[in-house]
Amino acid sequence: MTLTRLIVFFDVHAQKLTWILAGLTVVAGGFYSLWLGERLRYIDERDYFTLAENLLQFRAYSSDGINPSAFRPPGYPMLLAAMRLLGAPIFMLRMLNFVALAAIVVLLQRWTVRLFQHRGISVVAAGLPLCYPVLFYTAGALYPQIIAAFLLLVLVERLSRVSIAIRFAHIVQIGLISSLLLLMIPAVSFVLPVLAIWLGFQRHRKEAVLLCMVGFLLPAAWSIRNRVVFGEWVYISANSGFNLYLGNSADTTPNSGTNVARGSLDAETIALNDVQRDHAFRDAGLDWIRNNPQRAAVLYTQKILNYFNFRNELATQSESSSANDILMFATYYPLLALVLARLVLARRSPLTSTEWVIIIIYLLNALTTAIFFTRIRFRLPFDMLLFVMVAGLLAAAQKKSQTTTDL
Repeated sequence: MTLTRLIVFFDVHAQKLTWILAGLTVVAGGFYSLWLGERLRYIDERDYFTLAENLLQFRAYSSDGINPSAFRPPGYPMLLAAMRLLGAPIFMLRMLNFVALAAIVVLLQRWTVRLFQHRGISVVAAGLPLCYPVLFYTAGALYPQIIAAFLLLVLVERLSRVSIAIRFAHIVQIGLISSLLLLMIPAVSFVLPVLAIWLGFQRHRKEAVLLCMVGFLLPAAWSIRNRVVFGEWVYISANSGFNLYLGNSADTTPNSGTNVARGSLDAETIALNDVQRDHAFRDAGLDWIRNNPQRAAVLYTQKILNYFNFRNELATQSESSSANDILMFATYYPLLALVLARLVLARRSPLTSTEWVIIIIYLLNALTTAIFFTRIRFRLPFDMLLFVMVAGLLAAAQKKSQTTTDL
């Protein structure tokens, strides 16, 4: 079957094929979740699960059931707690990620068919998450990235629909989605001002202000909780200082991640609460930057480049493998190459405003996370936005082909 015939086939059976892809995602996720069983492979997974369990058992957001916590953002543990309250086993907690991944498949198809007016290409976009195995692997862990990716895609997709007659309820809805996203991953807070500016350029300035107000509503509420509990203002979670130190110390390398010696800091801060401990690490990180400005600048540049790396140095060594690295290399760099090809074609087929926003968000995420440290897992929600760019490339290529044929 030639490529042209394949695209025509996709065009005719777009809806059916999309739901088949979504169904395969859920079914395969079910088998994978059964194989994983009850084991939680990573420290972060165990932390999220413990916070959720303590919410139910002790009615407190605490990592030990006694002392209040602010280290982890509350969004994902609260979601896990809600499911556990309904009696969901770990299998169902994993399946929530796979359902979200299936929802992303459907969302990509509907978004790209509306954006580029081609159902066949939209099916290709819907199939891209299944061609990116790291998403499937991550969905099998109790991480917030897949849920957050769905919220991020919904957020950008909803704003890409904005017309002259925008409704108040529409902006409130988008703002609440933003609030939920920030409660899961505060590091993406920069996305909201970018989207507000996008609205402003479309002459929706009042709506842009409303979007920010509603978007930061839940984060503000949780920050007030932190103020009441710890006596200090903490924006959502008290881990920015800790992460700043991990990304800026004498032992930090561009790809070291959390594998950084913390010297005596752990011992010195063991009796402190989460906020005090975070401040201690923040001060240590800032001191190193001030004392080593040139090294810090070089390291920051290296971390920006490392954002585009295909492998990470994992703290959980048992989950590292050459096969995983090869697979990541063979899927991520072709994705980047296709996005670059779309940018090259932009001279003949201009980028849509949605595509411009996606590029800006993706690059800003690199600049933001490099302040701390970069990881593939942190990048994944933004990688999924690039699937829209691939659809844009196919649409631009088809348009060019049709123009050539007409001539």
